[in-house]
Amino acid sequence: MNDARLRRTRLGTDRELVLPDGTRVAYRIRRHAGARRIVLRVRDRELVVSAPAHVGTAEIRAAIEHRREWIARALADARALAPKPLAFGDRIPLLGDWVALAPGTRRGAHRIGDRLVVSPGAALGPPVDAWYRRTARAHFRVLMESWAPRIGVAPTSLSVRDQRSRWGSASATGSISINWRLAMAPPEVGEYVMVHELVHLRYMDHSPIFWACVEDHWPEHRRERAWLRRHGPQLMSGPRALERMR
Repeated sequence: MNDARLRRTRLGTDRELVLPDGTRVAYRIRRHAGARRIVLRVRDRELVVSAPAHVGTAEIRAAIEHRREWIARALADARALAPKPLAFGDRIPLLGDWVALAPGTRRGAHRIGDRLVVSPGAALGPPVDAWYRRTARAHFRVLMESWAPRIGVAPTSLSVRDQRSRWGSASATGSISINWRLAMAPPEVGEYVMVHELVHLRYMDHSPIFWACVEDHWPEHRRERAWLRRHGPQLMSGPRALERMR
């Protein structure tokens, strides 16, 4: 009998994994038509399972069982590296700059110069995240409207989303989605992602002609992709995880 047990849960995720020490870990199954194999990732102390659309639940469960020791280690590492909650006085990143968290009387979070003024409450995280989303929406709309005519496309909409495994996406209907966490990255990184997604409105794949078009419009794309590979996990974890980059 296996040491780890899997069971369904009615919580906000698809399943729950019970580790040998009794720890319960929620995990999500995401199916992708273009995926070729089962991939396990630990993000924000949660297990995310990506699988091809044709793979059955039993095969996915077997893959999780097979890698349960790796899962336990990865989750332990994630807990050890988890950033502390935000506090007044912290400096958080914004498009290559840093702003300091300060208490204020207005509801929510509002930038005043080099400060982000937040109303005192139980936790600073939610209003700060909401402010990042508003800022990202305005910033990336300007970029989309600037780049779309240069690339020769006409996007139909822009959404700023809480994506956990990608930085952006484009649909055949012309909609562009951007991860709000890119507002914490250097501005050139987010701008590259916008260019990348707009080019997808011309070429809905990663073929050589797609990358040639990206290169025409953003020759330094390899530099930005390398930054995301290196700092992406911290970016996904939130502003406190990026402190050591200052």
